[in-house]
Amino acid sequence: MKKFYNEKFNSSFEELRILKGLTVNRIAVESGINQPTLLRYLSGETKLSLDAVCKLADYFNVSIDYLIGRNEL
Repeated sequence: MKKFYNEKFNSSFEELRILKGLTVNRIAVESGINQPTLLRYLSGETKLSLDAVCKLADYFNVSIDYLIGRNEL
C-alpha cells in the first residue's frame, strides 16, 4: 500500500491541536471530518483532500498555506 505522508501537515496539525488543548476526536466532530478519515490522513494512508484541508484551516482559523507548510503561523 502506498503511503501519502505530509510531514509538515502533521506537524502543523499537532502544533495547533496541542496549543488549543484538543483531541483528534473533537477536531473531527467539530470540523465535520469523519474521525477515521482524519486518522488516515494523519497516518498517511489517505491523501489529503482539498475539502479536508479547507475545513481544518477554517476550524483552526489559519491559512491553508500554514497547514501544508508553505507559511509559518
